[in-house]
Amino acid sequence: MLRKRNRENHGLVFRGLPDLKFMKVKLSERLSAVAAFVAEGNRLCDVGCDHAFLPIALVQDSRIPSAIAMDVRKGPLAIAAGNIAEAGLESRIETRLSDGLEALQAQEADTVVLAGMGGQLMLDILAKGIDAARTAKEWVLQPQSDVRRVRQWLRMTGFAIADEEMVCERGKYYPVLRVMSGAGGQGTPPGNSGRTDFCDPANEIVAALDRGIWQKDADALSDMFGAVLLKKKHPVLREFLEKEDRRISKILDGLADAEGGRRAELNEERRLVRLGLKKAGEK
Repeated sequence: MLRKRNRENHGLVFRGLPDLKFMKVKLSERLSAVAAFVAEGNRLCDVGCDHAFLPIALVQDSRIPSAIAMDVRKGPLAIAAGNIAEAGLESRIETRLSDGLEALQAQEADTVVLAGMGGQLMLDILAKGIDAARTAKEWVLQPQSDVRRVRQWLRMTGFAIADEEMVCERGKYYPVLRVMSGAGGQGTPPGNSGRTDFCDPANEIVAALDRGIWQKDADALSDMFGAVLLKKKHPVLREFLEKEDRRISKILDGLADAEGGRRAELNEERRLVRLGLKKAGEK
């Protein structure tokens, strides 16, 4: 008999279905957005896999042929191995104890996923394991914090954000980034020397954003809110920006006149939020 579990906090509901030999998984909206950016047919490496819900779902849906599920913690990795076995996917999904990308070899994965972790931790993992990460065709990143810092790092180190999605789940907003190798400082895609098929839609969008606003503001909007999301006029981004406008205005209303420095910072933040709202909402 299949075990029934409810792991909604981790993005999955296990359900026993009478016409299936093994359990079937259902991803949360957040993890579904991550899964949607994984190119069909790619070999996956899920870094910080927790309980391996994402690779299980992608293999079950025949989206990917195989996966490596990695985590730095032995406990969650043991649970992941149990979930993989329960799904009957031991031959398709391998588990590895790994500190970030340490256990991934070059050319082992086509898609590297880092999801559900803080942005600074994500950047530390990518910087430490950049040699292996560069050999992947794409990264799918879902930072829980420091999103501006992640986008800025990608832009400054030559990796292009090819697409973005944003979802709101249980009152929290989650951006998801699909990243391709971009032109490096010398005009060469890092780790992809000789590629001729590369294009950087985000840079094209930043150029479009720059029409009518200063370049400094265009860069800030791109890093803070996502050039692709702004170009899409994404409804969830607009909702997020509207809430941010109200939040900042409420704080400003409660500040004493003497708090000039803090007031100036908040006014600048609100100015950029409102500029983002204009760009995300204009026809």
